[in-house]
Amino acid sequence: EKDTYSDTDLPLSGDLGVVGRSIVIHKADGTRWVCANIGTAGIGKVVTFPVKAGYPSGSIELFQATPASKTTVTVSMTGAEAAGNKYHIHVTPTAAMNGADADCGGSITGGHFNPTFADGTAAKEYGDLSGKHGNLTPGNSKAFYADATLPLSGDMSVVGRSIVIHKADGT
Repeated sequence: EKDTYSDTDLPLSGDLGVVGRSIVIHKADGTRWVCANIGTAGIGKVVTFPVKAGYPSGSIELFQATPASKTTVTVSMTGAEAAGNKYHIHVTPTAAMNGADADCGGSITGGHFNPTFADGTAAKEYGDLSGKHGNLTPGNSKAFYADATLPLSGDMSVVGRSIVIHKADGT
């Protein structure tokens, strides 16, 4: 038997679009039974911050269904400071995987990624994630947003750059 459902709250595209995500069907007891991708997979990147005493940890996932669509960002972090932490995409990657202070300094990662030379007033820098979407908050920082200025392909792609979480004092 084939059932058909119509859900007007489940868009295929846009900020909350489901294309490129997956659907999971659960058994009656709540366990996962089967899953599948919805539509075209697109481009996805996961930035992982490993658990290390005194540092924030977790992940930031970036997904772009098509080169013309907004990039969806899923933030799942713990360990932000009480005052909150700014986070930005910087021009160059860190010197080593799982970098700490020595590998994330400005001499390594360069400045904020700002290919349009935005001045930070009306238009934000491409890489200014906290300026566009708010600081990482203390405790568990979870967020989901869509951003038209975080392309994962093309001349202004953020792929191959670094995400730097700044201390509350700006360093």
